[in-house]
Amino acid sequence: MFLPLSAVVTTTENTLLHAPEGVPVEGSNGLLIKVGDRIVPNYAATMVSFEEGDVVTGTVVRIDRDEVLLDIGYKSEGVIPASELSIRKSVDTSEEVELGEQIDALVVTKEDAEGRLILSKKRARFEKAWRKIEAAAEGGEPVEGNVIEVVKGGLILDLGIRGFLPASLVDIRRVHNLDEFMGQTLECKVIELNRSRNNVVLSRRAVLEEERKEVRDQILDRLQPGEVVVGKISNIVDFGAFVDLEGIDGLIHISELSWSHVNHPSEVVAIGDEVKIKVLDIDRDRQRISLGLKQTQEDPWQRVVSTYRSGDVLEGTVTKVVSFGAFVEILDGVEGLVHISELADHHVENPGEVVELGAKLNVKILEIDEERRRLSLSIKRVEGQNMLLKDLGAALAAAAGTELIHFIGKDILYFHALFWPAMLHFAGYRSPTQLCVNGFLTVDGAKMSKSRGTFITARSYTEQKLNPEWLRYYFAGKSNGTMEDVDLNLDDMIAKVNSDLVGKFVNIASRCAGFIAKRFDGKLGAFDAALEFNYKLEWHAAFKTIVLAYENRDYSRALREIMRLADFANLYVNDNKPWELAKQEGQEVRLHEVCSTARTWFRALTGFL
Repeated sequence: MFLPLSAVVTTTENTLLHAPEGVPVEGSNGLLIKVGDRIVPNYAATMVSFEEGDVVTGTVVRIDRDEVLLDIGYKSEGVIPASELSIRKSVDTSEEVELGEQIDALVVTKEDAEGRLILSKKRARFEKAWRKIEAAAEGGEPVEGNVIEVVKGGLILDLGIRGFLPASLVDIRRVHNLDEFMGQTLECKVIELNRSRNNVVLSRRAVLEEERKEVRDQILDRLQPGEVVVGKISNIVDFGAFVDLEGIDGLIHISELSWSHVNHPSEVVAIGDEVKIKVLDIDRDRQRISLGLKQTQEDPWQRVVSTYRSGDVLEGTVTKVVSFGAFVEILDGVEGLVHISELADHHVENPGEVVELGAKLNVKILEIDEERRRLSLSIKRVEGQNMLLKDLGAALAAAAGTELIHFIGKDILYFHALFWPAMLHFAGYRSPTQLCVNGFLTVDGAKMSKSRGTFITARSYTEQKLNPEWLRYYFAGKSNGTMEDVDLNLDDMIAKVNSDLVGKFVNIASRCAGFIAKRFDGKLGAFDAALEFNYKLEWHAAFKTIVLAYENRDYSRALREIMRLADFANLYVNDNKPWELAKQEGQEVRLHEVCSTARTWFRALTGFL
């Protein structure tokens, strides 16, 4: 007679629970015991001994939609809920395990409210994975994981635990579309590990850089200055274009793109273009390669040598004004120097008094130095050469020692430029070095008038509770070193101040200062190493422009350049989003770096304003 299974289980359980202690039968390996005169099976010896938190091995005996049953040699099968199978958010049980498959599981509870043994596959995998990750981190070895999620700021990898790969560390270059990595298996270095928070931060860029190091070293050893190579434009920035040389990037500075003047590299090249370039210099210590594109093209100097002779007069454009003279472009890509002594018949202290950027004028060729590629020009030796109005004051002044500048309105120009300097000279007094002539100040397009109520005084301005610095900035933005009238419109002034000083300048600090104060004890950290090279080049170029503009009292040009740098800094903040980094685990170092970089920009711009 056969008993039902339930009866067998019940009988077995009762036997286990109530059977007195027996003596093991010799030769049965403990599987049989003698109780009194009876020999009975020792069921307890066949069962696995474990505690909650232990990792056990079992066989999958059943797969349901919301759970999996696992035989671990216990009195009943263990249950693995679907949520405990994987770290993925949505789990298909049939995809995670197979019938008959042996898997490891962690004992969550030996007996829940329903008397079930609850197990977890993902927690067992977590423990094993964590030990593996710890060992990899200590040894500096990479780990592999499958991309299972695209989140704000980066990727989530399945390492047995959830590993976070920041977007900035996905590749050597910035990645614009993270979705393309979904489902891929990536090899990364562990850069941050925190067991208390189960936090793992990864870097794929570190692996790629390590892989490319050997390739870069080989390329650097192979390349020689003067060599002509072929590469592909990989990126374009304001100061030049980067070229991929099969594993390492080289830079074509904007000045090396063409023999003619280039406003932006995109005028000459585009991303993806295959170009023939010349290696100009190799910094093997810093692994930087300087390239030239114009050196592979026809040199316009050959045209100068074959076409022009000393004494020729031709038209040119002033491209640069420096302390010792001015550079004039006579052909695309060919500039010559007009030395300060060749600017005018009178003594010139500041070349900006005589010439201005962009002016077209006639010049005479004094000398063509073919070997040194230098062209000497003269303005004063051209018969009938017209002088700019702005040099009138300087032409009448005899400078000595410190500069003496008369700031006047254009309505009294002739008095101060002709009569008054002559009176000073013949009376034995010093005449002005230079005149700075301003146009009229109008209000809303109308000449200031007390009767019309458009006459503005310092008192009437301050009574409106307006900051004097706002007015200073507004007038500076309208002053270009000429005699143009300056119009005051309070609505326009407020809009200008809000747009530039608040929306651009102050905005740099306001979005970062709070993080520096609250999280980093008010102390700045390291400057962003990835930006440092670009920052120095951009800043160096802008510095010259701003200084020259201030020297020429072209304040509007100086402020435009300063605000351009402010736009550059704001773009950096927008791209790196410190407010989002602050919410992400493991991003403290990057947050400190981004905020410190932006604050450094702000401090530098403050010096100009």
